[in-house]
Amino acid sequence: MNSRSVSIFAAFAAAAAIGVVAQACQVATGRALTKTVPGAETQLGDGTVSSFARFTRANAPTAIGVLFSDGALRNLPTARTDEHRCHDHNGNGTIEPATECLPTHERVIPLPTEAARRADIPFKWVLLNWNPVGHAPQHVYGLPHFDIHFYMDAIENTFALMP
Repeated sequence: MNSRSVSIFAAFAAAAAIGVVAQACQVATGRALTKTVPGAETQLGDGTVSSFARFTRANAPTAIGVLFSDGALRNLPTARTDEHRCHDHNGNGTIEPATECLPTHERVIPLPTEAARRADIPFKWVLLNWNPVGHAPQHVYGLPHFDIHFYMDAIENTFALMP
């Protein structure tokens, strides 16, 4: 990892830590105006990533998002791809990971049921991508980074799409 990507990770981790500390302070002082509902959790690096939804005491939605545990940014995969999204583009009957797989490591993270079933929250799940070598266009997204996509359509419909 170069110094720029380390700086990006440090900034991302600091922002996540500030959110966790702010929530903990509200709860500790008894002034929590919201409740946070955890969603699905999956392994990443030396930790986990999980979805969450936040609601007011009156059950109005205020936020949905992804939480990174302390270790999630340590020992991230370095291989170009996890071979989840591959397609035999040349039709030769075999998959060439270097040319026929997306350069990403995917994590499908359903939102908490309390959020996903609500008509006033259009999003149902999150696709978290760790891109260790970046992706096209290289002059814009060529450095290692995360993509976090929130989806409204069913998971099976999204993954049924082919290139």
